[in-house]
Order: sequence, then C-alpha cells, then structure tokens
Amino acid sequence: QESAAPAAAEAGLVFTLREGPPESASTAATALGERGAQGRTGDLVAALDHESAEVRHAAARALGALGAEKALEPLATLAGRGAPDQEVVEPEVIRILAGLPLDRVVQLAGAAHPVLRQLSLRSIAEFAKKTDRLPGNVVALLRDRLGDGDAHFGLGITVIGIVAASAWQEEVVTTIEPGQMVTLAGHELIFQGINHEEGPNFTSDAGEF
Repeated sequence: QESAAPAAAEAGLVFTLREGPPESASTAATALGERGAQGRTGDLVAALDHESAEVRHAAARALGALGAEKALEPLATLAGRGAPDQEVVEPEVIRILAGLPLDRVVQLAGAAHPVLRQLSLRSIAEFAKKTDRLPGNVVALLRDRLGDGDAHFGLGITVIGIVAASAWQEEVVTTIEPGQMVTLAGHELIFQGINHEEGPNFTSDAGEF
C-alpha cells in the first residue's frame, strides 16, 4: 500500500496534465519534475505539444529537472519554433546535456537535428570554460565545426577559439572574450574580436589577436 500511494499520486498528476485546465496542468507538470518521476517522461514529452505555452514550458522545465536524455530531440524541436518557447526551452536542453558524459555530448553535436546539434556545441563551449585542456575528440570536433554556422549559434559574445600554430607545435582550445589573453608556447595573445567580411561568393568570420 505504501508503494501504491506514490504511483496513484503520479497517475493523478498525469491525468491533470492531460485533461486539466492550463494552470492545473502546468502545476502537475512541475510536480512530476519535483517528484523525480522518471517513468512519466513520455507524458511530459507529450505535453510539449500542448496548446498552452504555460503547460509546454512547465513540461520542459520538468524534463530538464529529470535530466531526460530521450526528451532532447522533442525539446530541441520545440526550441526551434522560436518565441515564446525558445528562450524557456533552450536552457533545459543545455541543463540535460550538462548532466551527460562529455563523449555523449560530442556524439550529439553530430546529430541530424540542427537545433540539438547547435545546442550540443553550446554545451561543449560551456564545458570548455571550466577546463584548461580539452580531450582530443573535442578539439577535432571544434576544428571541424568552426567554419560552419553551428559553431556560432547562440554563443553570445563568447567565442570558441581554436589557435593552432605549426611553428610553435602547440594547440590551445579555450573560450575567450574580447580583451582576454591566451598563452601559447610562451607567447601572450590578446583576443581583439571577430572581423566579419562578406564577398561576392563567401562570408567569413576571423578572430583577430
């Protein structure tokens, strides 16, 4: 009977999430997240399609609280719809990604889903802020993606800097902002900013040190 009570309570919350008015449904979604109701992830994912933004956002936050990896693609799809969902849902995707092993996030950075791919790169950039050295697979990923649009998505003024100098035989991968300094093979380089250039058949973004 003791184990049946929580299950009954969760079932009641799911019923309210599905059938209740928006205010009650959003409260139910929040409660499911707070209860750590991992078995109700599918119900919360379904609520991402609710006509009420209040309910969609409550479900997204609950999925973020649960760290539900299988909700990443539905959440990314919702974030890709733009306002009013994007600003609420994107942080929850990042929250889930932050709880995954780095190797898994690197895999997701190659996902077919464009928004999930972009947010995975942002998550890697956040990780890079906290370490002086990145694993080789992350270095390779950032090098490969620096030239495409994904590498610049949603990073604000933070730049993923990949500085390679064959003459110095050293490579540094870090995150920097204009005015900050990075040391490479004993040389101190100050990041001045990004220069954007558009030509007749190309666009480029080049970091100036």
